[in-house]
Amino acid sequence: MKVVLIFCAFSLVSTQLTAKADERITFGVGLGHSYSGLGANLGYQTEESFTYLSAGCVGYSTLKGSTCGAGIGWVTTALSQGDNHHGIGAYAGVVGVEQGVFDNEAVYGAAITYHYFFNTIAEPGFNLGFSVAGGTVESEFELVPLISFGYQF
Repeated sequence: MKVVLIFCAFSLVSTQLTAKADERITFGVGLGHSYSGLGANLGYQTEESFTYLSAGCVGYSTLKGSTCGAGIGWVTTALSQGDNHHGIGAYAGVVGVEQGVFDNEAVYGAAITYHYFFNTIAEPGFNLGFSVAGGTVESEFELVPLISFGYQF
């Protein structure tokens, strides 16, 4: 059911947005903070920034099933002095899994992110990222490093 709702949300957003010549709607697949685990994102891309919604799964157990969630993020290359390969940003959404006795629950939090775009932020291609994310697990705040790898179409 969650997957159907997330798909409907992405579909609604994609039909409502229109882009100028130097701006475009983009879709990506991958693993990490940009994709809410193993998942996909839908974003609005300009020459120097990328704003996205993501949905994915951060865990799976044969006994407890999948643990999935969603997130939102923003990346800019404006601070890299004309080099649109290096971006920094922010992410809020699913950052981990809290193990339960009968099921697992998604841990939501926030992250500061770094991205390297193998082409540029405004072009289709592979990207690699690193982030430090924080979330509350079992009533304690934890910081965890996360990596991200994917392809933006």
